[in-house]
Amino acid sequence: MEQGRDRQDPTVISAQPRFCQIVHCAIVNIFGAHYTGIMSTDDKPKSAVELAMERLRKKDADSGITEAATTDKQKAAIAEARSLHASKIAEAEILHRAKLASLADPQERAQIEELYRRDLARLHDDLERKIAKVRSRRD
Repeated sequence: MEQGRDRQDPTVISAQPRFCQIVHCAIVNIFGAHYTGIMSTDDKPKSAVELAMERLRKKDADSGITEAATTDKQKAAIAEARSLHASKIAEAEILHRAKLASLADPQERAQIEELYRRDLARLHDDLERKIAKVRSRRD
């Protein structure tokens, strides 16, 4: 019976939030100055990747490297290069599977696997070179 009366007592109810306000105020006064310099201006926490990217952009800006937006023409050329790359990869995979199906010797299969990995690496490097060349052009 006493507990029910305490819940309805306005002094008991208001004492709890007042204590929380005092504690909150103390925490803000103690720790607030330390965190305000760290937090970004938009008050949204940033991930480690976002913070690293900001540092890299600042470093690039300090060294004079500017980031240019990719034009529609460049995007189309990059998409075409990627499409061609995907078709070459598919062709290489089909040929690779056909060769493996005809082989039973583990050593020959290992050699074919190594050649396939080299071909994939070469095709990937070609794609990266083409994309870099397209992005470096100023259309």
